[in-house]
Amino acid sequence: MYNVPHITTNEFSFGPGILYAGVAGETPTIDDAHDIGGVRSGASFVVTRTMLDVLQGSPAVLVKRYVTAETGILTVAGIQWNFDNFAKALGAGVTTADTFEFGGSMEVENLALQFVHVNPAGHTHTLMIYLANGQGTLTIPFGDDLHEFEYVFSALATETNWNGDALAVGRQLFKVTRQTA
Repeated sequence: MYNVPHITTNEFSFGPGILYAGVAGETPTIDDAHDIGGVRSGASFVVTRTMLDVLQGSPAVLVKRYVTAETGILTVAGIQWNFDNFAKALGAGVTTADTFEFGGSMEVENLALQFVHVNPAGHTHTLMIYLANGQGTLTIPFGDDLHEFEYVFSALATETNWNGDALAVGRQLFKVTRQTA
């Protein structure tokens, strides 16, 4: 055989995960009260670093790069009608079990998010976003297919984790861990 790399199959992963959302500053507990509910596979976490390139000379060549912005965006497609999730995605709203009311608030609710995925080998991958906001967009579909609600959350910089421990520079947006089976 040619061109077959060394493969570690217990690192393959596919399928959905579970998103837990809780009060900012506290670990989102892994229970039904904080579980976003049924989600489609295909959740994604996109990290972007915006670069400032410094060019010098003639012809100009790249001599240094600086980072001017960092973002972390988590996107999950929920499949349950859950008014609390609608409010989390928008960062505001008043909910009961049977109603969702919205409008007129300038405030954005802070959240703590924890996304947990177990791969086929039993390894648990956990994304911890210590401080997050809903992106402020919600589409409520009324189509023939299964209704999907896209929830998008932005990581915010914070100086402490959920235990109140100080976070050093370079660790203030999120943390991803792997616990092997």
